Amino acid sequence: LLIATTVCLTLTNAAPLQGSSDTPALAARNVLAKRANPRLGEGIDEGNEQMGGRMKPAFKTAQQLLAHAVFSDKGLDKDDKIFKHYFKDDQKDKVKKVMLKLMGDPGSMDEALNGEGAEQLGQITFQGVDTENTDDDEGCAKDGTRMYTENYDNEDPITVVCEDAWYVY
Repeated sequence: LLIATTVCLTLTNAAPLQGSSDTPALAARNVLAKRANPRLGEGIDEGNEQMGGRMKPAFKTAQQLLAHAVFSDKGLDKDDKIFKHYFKDDQKDKVKKVMLKLMGDPGSMDEALNGEGAEQLGQITFQGVDTENTDDDEGCAKDGTRMYTENYDNEDPITVVCEDAWYVY
């Protein structure tokens, strides 16, 4: 539950998932079509096990952790100790709703484990190339930045994975 909560917090900060951010095309599709993992873009080398090669399996693992947090016997509805460490009691329904949304709104553990996530996640591109820096955005040049999201307020957000993110200090 701890890892799933962390994944939930990370992904909800990386992409807008509220109903108001759905495009008409997304809203018109059925639930089964609303599943996708983020895309890997320029600068992410899937063939390099130390870098991009771990990203796609990590997305699947995140889905599995969320599924267990929501549907397992030891999940969100059963383990109050971890939940209360991060959230208030009255937020449980909202947190569960966000977790379900991140998984593509599955109805069961089996659907969640076989799904690919919310379609909105498929709109996010992870790339290893820094975007053009503006006056208010230093991007990867800012000391300590490992990753940041650009264009989060439109339909095609980009999460830039800075070079330092691949290394553990």
